[in-house]
Amino acid sequence: MDAKLIAQIFNDGVGSKYQTLLKGGRSEPVFIPNKNMNDVIYFKADYRSSALHEVAHWCIAGADRRRLVDYGYWYKEFRDADQQLAFEQHEVKPQALEWIFSQGAGIQFRLSVDNFQRIKSGCPDFKIAVRSEAISLTSSINKRALSFLRDLMSVSGLKHALLPETYREIPSC
Repeated sequence: MDAKLIAQIFNDGVGSKYQTLLKGGRSEPVFIPNKNMNDVIYFKADYRSSALHEVAHWCIAGADRRRLVDYGYWYKEFRDADQQLAFEQHEVKPQALEWIFSQGAGIQFRLSVDNFQRIKSGCPDFKIAVRSEAISLTSSINKRALSFLRDLMSVSGLKHALLPETYREIPSC
């Protein structure tokens, strides 16, 4: 499944219901709310993992956050150790949901720590946290995420994304 198909699935399904479009082609991902027209979730270039990750953020963001550019979150390219840990804590749930979407779409999932030094360390705590969250989400996924996941699975023909045993393995960075 490529990024164009993922965007089409989102736009024709849950995105249409919530007046939100998913579009690629950006150098950096960003969410742009719009009072008078559709909100837009932009993902990086034509990367399917970026599309799924940005939809995960959208699914998690509450109504108040969906009124703010990029849901009101900060992004810092270069982070010290404390900032990196804060970033990872914030990213556990979106990456777990991205993993579930990846399973539904038949796409290999890789953790993103956004920091080459952390990749070298193997980031074991982050991997375990994302795995635990993915298992937890299989029984508590929200309505918007479930709708998108069902649409992905309908197209891919895969049905295992909500089975906890799917997430036995620790994901790699």
